[in-house]
Amino acid sequence: AASARPEFLHVAGSKDPSQRELLERLGFHYAMPLWYGEQLTGMLLLDIAPRVYLDENEPILLGLSRQIAHSLVACRHVEEKVTLEKALVRQEQLATLGLAAAAIAHEVKNPLSSIKTLAQLMREDHEINANYHRDLAYIVTETDRLNAFVRRLLDFARPSAESAEISVPEFLNMAVPVLKRVSAERRIQIEHQVDPALAGWLVNRQALQHVVTNLVQNALDASPQNAAVRIEAGFERPGTIRLAITDAGAGVPEELQEKIFEPFYTTKSSGTGLGLAIAKKNVEELKGQLRVVSPLRDGRGSSFVVTFPGRPAPAGAK
Repeated sequence: AASARPEFLHVAGSKDPSQRELLERLGFHYAMPLWYGEQLTGMLLLDIAPRVYLDENEPILLGLSRQIAHSLVACRHVEEKVTLEKALVRQEQLATLGLAAAAIAHEVKNPLSSIKTLAQLMREDHEINANYHRDLAYIVTETDRLNAFVRRLLDFARPSAESAEISVPEFLNMAVPVLKRVSAERRIQIEHQVDPALAGWLVNRQALQHVVTNLVQNALDASPQNAAVRIEAGFERPGTIRLAITDAGAGVPEELQEKIFEPFYTTKSSGTGLGLAIAKKNVEELKGQLRVVSPLRDGRGSSFVVTFPGRPAPAGAK
């Protein structure tokens, strides 16, 4: 009952040696629980030296503690409301941006296909190809680059879809060989380490594919030749999966660690600014969180850490 709960705990009056020891170690004389109804919202620690007792000030501080508890609860509610409002505004902005991206991609995709087809046909003409080989090759290369940008626009704009579930080890066993072929062209190694216990936990396959593909591509872009990109998967805590993709690049300055996840923000001369935005969007679809830890050592390196819940595989499933 509320009447039986302690309002004060003080060194001189405490019969529990561990309580006295704790207060003395912290350097305080009183500990005052901050109650809001039946909810304990915190503790108010008091140093009243050189006095020993609060005496007549106890009722005043007791009333004050209730006001502090009320203020703490009110502040938390305001903070939760502001956070929710910011999330709703961001969702509206992303929805509008997604519609615009889809419209742009639709308008650009067909002309790009026509341009590439014409350039390839011209290359088949030996006389034209002999005179304009370099220009035609440049046209094909640039249309391929723009097509890749259009595909990323569509990935960003496309609403999430239900897909089959897969365990993280199974997915990485299929994805890593493909990623190694891509990285070999840049003379970068792909290393990976997976906790075998993850085999019994399932996640959305499509969302996981977008997350890994975009984060590894970002790590490859950041890494120098003959470096290594490391993929590690395990448990952050029971029921929560942790996936970390680490590179040995120049690192991400602290002031940019929030901006890099914004759509179309990029520090690369040829970047689209969509890779990390798509990864973040898919992490949110997994009901997880994405953060960057940088630098790692000697002022270099970044680790993109994803934490998200998994679903235990049904009993008897293989």
